[in-house]
Amino acid sequence: MSVFIAFAIVISSFSFRASATASTPTLSEVEFESAPLLSSTQFISSDDEHCELKPAGHAVRKGAIYGLVPVNVYVLQILAKQPEKFRQSETDVIASLKAAAPVQFHLTFLRTFPASKLADTFNEGLSVNKITPKKMSSELAQVLDAIRSMSEFKKGSVLTITTTWKAKQTTFFLESSTGESKTITGPEEMAEQFYLIWFGKSADPKVKPFSKDSFQ
Repeated sequence: MSVFIAFAIVISSFSFRASATASTPTLSEVEFESAPLLSSTQFISSDDEHCELKPAGHAVRKGAIYGLVPVNVYVLQILAKQPEKFRQSETDVIASLKAAAPVQFHLTFLRTFPASKLADTFNEGLSVNKITPKKMSSELAQVLDAIRSMSEFKKGSVLTITTTWKAKQTTFFLESSTGESKTITGPEEMAEQFYLIWFGKSADPKVKPFSKDSFQ
């Protein structure tokens, strides 16, 4: 599994990627689990913030398909403006992501995976960390709905989630390799809750949550 992330006013319509934000990736010559890794990406946000995001680490996300032995689902590569600040904290990986921001979770799928199933697994990850549908903010619910509405992720497809923080607000910039994109802004804690999907308690006992040592 590959991971990528981005989060008061909500831009509510699905649009093509050029309208709200733009990420221009540069591929490296390195592959991980047969997925190409990026050497950098140029990120331009909707308010014209322009910066280069560099690799901070990568790992594979597993999932138990039909309750069987966990298989590789996607490669998650994390890119950040200040990658040296990621994993600086021994105890709070999520805080280190904010310090490294903007941060992008770049997910490269290793198998065909329905967008609705991905949204369901994200929702399960939140629920096991006590962020239930009743407790989550409307903006975070919109993030899940946006992912659910995307086209099916084929093998080799990419989903990026870029996150920025400004004035106690978080903005998620979602982009898929099929051209679908959405920008959602919400409260600062929305990002902290969303990252629990990867760094909090796992909804599947067969799948270990990521730690700071999970990334290469």
